[in-house]
Amino acid sequence: MARKKNIATFLGPQLGLSTIGSHAYAFSGQIQIDTSPVTHLLFTSGDTYLIGTVECIGPTLDSDPNNGQSALFLITLNGNEISTIKMDTENEDMPTLVSMPIVIPPRTEFKVTVDCGGDTSNMVSSCNIVGRIYDA
Repeated sequence: MARKKNIATFLGPQLGLSTIGSHAYAFSGQIQIDTSPVTHLLFTSGDTYLIGTVECIGPTLDSDPNNGQSALFLITLNGNEISTIKMDTENEDMPTLVSMPIVIPPRTEFKVTVDCGGDTSNMVSSCNIVGRIYDA
């Protein structure tokens, strides 16, 4: 009997985590932000743990790349805040992209929300995670 191959397929931006073999990834896509928290990623890990990198991309206006805004990316595990990442795409001396290493334990809810500090008309931000999964 032929062994079934694992084939990676990008189904588009989504809140969840996708896996292929021992690799895992999630791409939020560009999401319209607001002055109240907007969820970018939300999933519960399985019976494995993940070691990877979270990448947060600050708010921009597609029609005017010189226009930006400050934002907070709140990362939680099972509802407990583990990190708040601040970035500012309005001022050139602030980071517009932040990468952070992360370990996500088995059976853990992982969530990233973004809260913006000012006028957010048509501004978008995104969040990605890539890594490897290991048996617990």
